[in-house]
Amino acid sequence: MKLVLAYLRGRGRRAEYWIAVVAITVVSLTITNLTDGDLAGKVLDWTSLAAWCVFAARRLRDVGLPFWLAPFPLAVVLAGRGIYRLMIQASDNVVSGLSSLSAVNLVTALVVIALIILLGAWRSKPAPPPTPRERADVFG
Repeated sequence: MKLVLAYLRGRGRRAEYWIAVVAITVVSLTITNLTDGDLAGKVLDWTSLAAWCVFAARRLRDVGLPFWLAPFPLAVVLAGRGIYRLMIQASDNVVSGLSSLSAVNLVTALVVIALIILLGAWRSKPAPPPTPRERADVFG
């Protein structure tokens, strides 16, 4: 348990982050193509988000940002869905509603992809020096 907590509190370098992003994407696409259920798709989406949040939290710590920003793709997707619902309620035409759906989905996907790339490209900050307590723990 201590190892898991130490890993979660650690810092994630760019290479680790990109390997995780590629692995999560490949696994998600593979499972999506193998399964054909709506429930399986939703479980996969939430599992992928949870796995990505672990690596994103480590990467956020490495660039000097708070770890709680990790689920930002969820916030962007929820905002996009809210905008879409407002647009549907405002329009009476079903065809314009469908075209606005594809536009909102495209913009939402592009924003999420841009934020993921930005996080992966951001330079790491140097690690802070160990505190006196941490140095004392090393020497027993």
